[in-house]
Amino acid sequence: MGPPQSLDQLSTADIHGRQVSPDEMQQIVEELQLADEVWEQAQTASENAPPDPGFPHRLRALAEACEQQARSLARAGWIEGFAWTPIPDSRHMIVSPELRPGANRPGPPELWEQFDRAVQRLGIAMEGRIMYVVAFRYRDLAAVMHKIADLLLGETPESRGQGDEAV
Repeated sequence: MGPPQSLDQLSTADIHGRQVSPDEMQQIVEELQLADEVWEQAQTASENAPPDPGFPHRLRALAEACEQQARSLARAGWIEGFAWTPIPDSRHMIVSPELRPGANRPGPPELWEQFDRAVQRLGIAMEGRIMYVVAFRYRDLAAVMHKIADLLLGETPESRGQGDEAV
C-alpha cells in the first residue's frame, strides 16, 4: 500500500504518517531536495524570458517540475516525521512573470482561467498544514499547464507518452 492517489482517499491516518527506515527517510529527503531544485530551475527559466517560440517548452518544464513536486510531497506526506510548513499569503503567488494574469499568454483564455484558479488553489494549500493537499494541488496545476503546452505544441498526452498519471 502506498500514499493516497487523490484527496478523496486521504484519511486521518495519512496525515499522521507511517514509520520508515532511516535510509528511506534519507531517500525521501533527497527526492524533495531534487524536486525543489527542478521547480526553481523551471521557474528561473520562465521568470525573465521574452515572448518567443520557447514559451510552450518552458511551460512544459514547469508542468513537469510540478509533477515532480507532487510525487515527492505525496511520498513524504505519507511518512511520519515529514510535515508541511505553512507559507503565509501564498494564495496570491505568481508562478513566473510570463505566466501572471494580464501577461501575453497564448492559447485559450478559459485554459488560462483554469491555470489561474489552479495557482490560487496551490497557494491556499501552501498556507495550510497538510502536505498531501499541497501535493495534489501541484498535480492539478501540472495538468492544466500540460493542457496548454499540448495545445500550443500540437501534442496530446498520448503523443508525449503520458496519460493521466496519479501522484
